[in-house]
Amino acid sequence: MWTDVKEDKIFWDFIISANLNLSLPAIEAEAFAMKEKIEGIDKTNVNGYHSPLFNGRDKPLPSIYHEFKKLQDLMIGFTNLSLAERHYKVAVSRFSWWANINPPKGYNNLHHHGNTDIIGVYYIKIPENSGLLHLARNDGSTYGTLYKNIPGGNQMNVNPEVNRFYIMPGHLWHWVTENNSEETRISVAINMHVEDIVE
Repeated sequence: MWTDVKEDKIFWDFIISANLNLSLPAIEAEAFAMKEKIEGIDKTNVNGYHSPLFNGRDKPLPSIYHEFKKLQDLMIGFTNLSLAERHYKVAVSRFSWWANINPPKGYNNLHHHGNTDIIGVYYIKIPENSGLLHLARNDGSTYGTLYKNIPGGNQMNVNPEVNRFYIMPGHLWHWVTENNSEETRISVAINMHVEDIVE
């Protein structure tokens, strides 16, 4: 027999999202223009385009990309507001973002973003069957069986929506499955580091 049972949640993660006020046709056109004019870099993107990282300091975004500048500001603003509303006493201090263009058969390998505090992804174009975002825990729970049969215990699959921006803790492992459509999938990812707010 037992009495006075109590339960607390510990070590929790989050995923927060919102629609952004942007012109999808305009930002899609800018993405393809970027791919034509700026050489990509070799990261986790397979069979696709990964733009250079833009950070607003030593690698600023070229001024011709007006919608991407709006997106950059909205991603930082939404993240700071979300943190403040949840009583995290931190704000974004540094960031870098890049565009991903995945044609048919393109995907992103399993990876994490090192010591990044918060990662985000915004979806410009998501054809049907163009892949899911998978998130996975990276602690010792992945080696045991306790969470094996609990939905979302060790892994979460996100079926993303167009024009939606998602943020989550930066330590999470993640990958994007293969684009099995006949069209191109376009997203923008961002790394954000935070600092304490001085009150």
